Amino acid sequence: MSNLESIVDRFEIEALRSEFTDAVMMRDPDRLASLFTEDGVWRIPPIVELTGREQIRAGSKRLQGQWDYFVQTTHPGTIHLEGSTAVGRAYICELARLRDGRSGLNYAVYHDRYQRTEDGWKFAERVYEVRYLDTTPLAGSAPQAAEEETMPVEDNKKNDEAEIKRVIEGGVEALRAKDLDGVMSMYAPELVSFDIVPPLQYVGADAYRKHWGEALSSFPGPINYEIVDLSITVGDDVAFAHSFNRLSATMANGQKIGNWLRWTACFQKINGKWLIVHMQASVPVDLMTGRAVIDLKP
Repeated sequence: MSNLESIVDRFEIEALRSEFTDAVMMRDPDRLASLFTEDGVWRIPPIVELTGREQIRAGSKRLQGQWDYFVQTTHPGTIHLEGSTAVGRAYICELARLRDGRSGLNYAVYHDRYQRTEDGWKFAERVYEVRYLDTTPLAGSAPQAAEEETMPVEDNKKNDEAEIKRVIEGGVEALRAKDLDGVMSMYAPELVSFDIVPPLQYVGADAYRKHWGEALSSFPGPINYEIVDLSITVGDDVAFAHSFNRLSATMANGQKIGNWLRWTACFQKINGKWLIVHMQASVPVDLMTGRAVIDLKP
């Protein structure tokens, strides 16, 4: 490696460490996660142990949601180049106040491993070691900044809610079109479904795909699908929705169906996409007769 290449590599690694601090300060979990390799590791013992970009993105978002305000300063440390990898240390000063009222000041060291990739240098691992901690309540405040910084969090929740609604609406259109691939695009591979028809549960998207394939083929004519009173509640990387749904169609034997059912779905954000990991459909039961009540309307 030439001296010029060494200088360039050191400059890029230093820029990577600065980018990390900027992403933290700007509360940008997507950018923070992008600074790690696909299987990168971020450790803050004993509270944080995250592997892979999706875990890092979600974990960063959770941590940032706890802050009233947070300030981090990175000071240059060591960098030892080893071809396409490197190791180093960065020195950190942080002060923060959490929304539960706790606050503190600390000095720490990040022990880093770096990896050269097609997209430049990335963190293969960051391990945080606290060297000094002072939990004396901080006298300062940043009320205006704190108020402004809550806005992106709310905006993100609105964006996630809108994305989940688009996923649901896409599933409805796929049902109406009898598009089995489109229907199954809503579901995670590890789906567990408590559907309204036997068996007691469907485990895995493959099993549920077979069910939907048989269901769609049982309707020779058009299918209509309606959703009313849809409610969506979004968390960091999980969300749930509930509504009243109705599938209206005529079966091959001439029997018409069109009763309303209760629908609940749990979503998880997987690799940046909201997918259903659990779904339940049901109707009330008359306990005196043991029969399902299918004539109720929302």
